[in-house]
Amino acid sequence: MPNFNKVILMGHTTADIVTRYTPAGNAVSKFTLAVNDYRKDKDATVSFIDITAFGKQAEVLGNVKKGDPLFVEGRLQQDRWQDKTTGASRTKLGVILVSFQF
Repeated sequence: MPNFNKVILMGHTTADIVTRYTPAGNAVSKFTLAVNDYRKDKDATVSFIDITAFGKQAEVLGNVKKGDPLFVEGRLQQDRWQDKTTGASRTKLGVILVSFQF
C-alpha cells in the first residue's frame, strides 16, 4: 500500500524566527505556528504546531517576526526520546518544512 505524508497549514508565528547554523554551516530554523480552528457550533481552538526548516528556506525565514501570517507546506515527523528524569518514552509530532509563502 502506498504512503502519503503531506501537511498544509496557514497560521501566525508565535515568536520571531531565529536561524541557527550547524557546525557544518547549514541553516536551521525552528518555530511554532499558531493555527486557529473555527467551528460554527463551538468556540475557536488554537493548535500550536512546531515547524523545522533547513537550508536557504531557513535563512529566508530568519526575517519573519512574531504574529506574521505564514502558509506552510511540509511533512509530518515524529520525534522519539527517553525522558531523562523518569526514563519514560516520549514522542512529539512536528512538521518538516518543504515550502512556504508569506
